Amino acid sequence: MEAEPALGKYRDIPEVRLDVGLVLLICGNPAEALKQFEVAVAIRSEWAEAHAQRGAALAELGRLKDAVAALETALSLDPEHEGARADLETIRSATGRIHRFRSADTPRLPAFKTGSAGDGSVGS
Repeated sequence: MEAEPALGKYRDIPEVRLDVGLVLLICGNPAEALKQFEVAVAIRSEWAEAHAQRGAALAELGRLKDAVAALETALSLDPEHEGARADLETIRSATGRIHRFRSADTPRLPAFKTGSAGDGSVGS
């Protein structure tokens, strides 16, 4: 869905861009939503909500480092922004689990061998 033609005279209103972006995000189009959120940020760079929604779209696209930066910007503008805080916590928690999973220090399950009798018993 290309939103630009439909915006008409409302194209420079950041709240409109944010709302269009939210609809696109809900409809499963984070790439187009991101475009709308980026325009909202460009129009009103001090608006925490635009940065937070930009972070959500970036996270949906798997661009977690960029998402964290956008969410941190939102929190620097509005330390009480619960949505940005929750999304940031979710990303950090998920990436922490991924990091721990990939860590060389992560315990591995022992390798099991079948017993020499071929009966399915576990041997060493």
